[in-house]
Amino acid sequence: MGVDDFHQPGAALAGFDAPIGLWRGLPDDGQRVLAVLRFLQEEVRYQGIETGAAAYTPASPSAVFARRFGDCKDKTLFCVTVLRALGIDAWPVLVSTDLRQTLRDWLPTAGQF
Repeated sequence: MGVDDFHQPGAALAGFDAPIGLWRGLPDDGQRVLAVLRFLQEEVRYQGIETGAAAYTPASPSAVFARRFGDCKDKTLFCVTVLRALGIDAWPVLVSTDLRQTLRDWLPTAGQF
């Protein structure tokens, strides 16, 4: 299973057609991206439920939108899914302000997160 298996463009978007329509009406992609990021920062609280499958599998974008909370993988899936629905090519990436460019030399493990 690859990283994009959890970030499919067809992931459920039920329940938030109104904001997507509003964001779609913005003049350009830059403003659309900014609106989605602001929504995630201002309206979706960061909270992780790190037990069972929720520790590894992101919640659906519809669930995140409805409950207004999620952890990093939930918010990432939401963001990528919405941006793709808006016709913007979006992909999740891992960054580290501490490791910077050396991050690419590390092997992926659950302990790194």
